[in-house]
Amino acid sequence: MSQTRSSNTSSAQHEEPAHSGASFGQTAACSTSQRRKPRIQTKWPTDVVKVEGIDGEGFPTNDNGLKWWRLIYGLIARQRVGINVNFEDVDEPARQGLFETMNEYLEFPEGTSEAQMNRVRGAAWKSIAKLHRHFKSKLVKSPSRCTSTWIIETGRCSSRLPPLSSS
Repeated sequence: MSQTRSSNTSSAQHEEPAHSGASFGQTAACSTSQRRKPRIQTKWPTDVVKVEGIDGEGFPTNDNGLKWWRLIYGLIARQRVGINVNFEDVDEPARQGLFETMNEYLEFPEGTSEAQMNRVRGAAWKSIAKLHRHFKSKLVKSPSRCTSTWIIETGRCSSRLPPLSSS
């Protein structure tokens, strides 16, 4: 009987290190072997997409046109509208300039009426404002100290740096 116990104990001892070594190898490989690549900045498109039609609210009806609509207005909201302004406070000439930026990348059908283009402008303001609010909320939720709120409140990104210049 003592021989059976010793044989069971020895076989259990041989299996345990193999099992623990395998799980250790998997854990180490997952946590340290590959780092996530940093997010790259979205590039502005180089070509023009034709919008096939406009729905009742002023948005493009074709999938490709709607995809580019979101891409372009996301870029405008992040890069052309400052983080320190509310989009509702942007004056009409500046809004028109943002709409003209969009016209460089989207081509609307021939014979589009002025009423339809006014609906497109309204949908454009709505899209930019929504994406701008979303972008600003993501900045505020950022765990780093250099969020937009920190910069707005203190005028600097770090307590060791001098205040940011207004230019």
